[in-house]
Amino acid sequence: MPTLAIIPLAFAPSLFLLWYIYRKDIYRPEPRRLVVRVFILGMAATVPAGLLELLALLPADLHEMGSLSTRTMASFLVVGPVEEGIKFLVVWRGGVRKHIDEPIDGIVYASAAALGFASVENLFYMVEFGWWIILLRGPVSTLAHVTFASFWGYPLGKRAVGRAGRWAIAAGLGVAMALHGAFDFLLFTESWPALFALPLLLLGALWLRRAIQKAQAASPFRGPASGG
Repeated sequence: MPTLAIIPLAFAPSLFLLWYIYRKDIYRPEPRRLVVRVFILGMAATVPAGLLELLALLPADLHEMGSLSTRTMASFLVVGPVEEGIKFLVVWRGGVRKHIDEPIDGIVYASAAALGFASVENLFYMVEFGWWIILLRGPVSTLAHVTFASFWGYPLGKRAVGRAGRWAIAAGLGVAMALHGAFDFLLFTESWPALFALPLLLLGALWLRRAIQKAQAASPFRGPASGG
């Protein structure tokens, strides 16, 4: 399949998830232009993330890493911290912090950064392995990216209403890095332990759903008609 033909397939899962999460920002929706900007910055963030992973001596082909210790280092000390850290910086330094005025906003912008990042990753994998890889990466890896980002996006939004401090954001970022590392480590085993990545993803998705509900309930813009 030509590269131009696979681009829509690579972006479709991310755009669907972004649309779904953006619709949850019901009381004071963020400007679409800012959400799109963060999505594009998330796409661009794959470049420094890839360079940092190479500088950390991460092998180009993880499938050749036979050593358990090497896979563990790559997952927990390189991929997880680098990718979640880069996505966090996209939001933290991307010029949208001043627009975050309710908890759901942090989830929206974190999701935009994560899904932009995931879209480019999907494209790279499809070019390398074939278009069919999106059938796996679409519902699994794309959802994983947005789920992990919500662990720091939610406290980032709560900070805007004085319900979380920087320590909570740092803790959420640490959890995201650890979960991202654990998810990749399980997949890198390429054996039966990889099956545990699915319940990990399910628990993360349930957390995201609950975080969205709590963020909506904590919005300072809820009116009497909405039960606030």
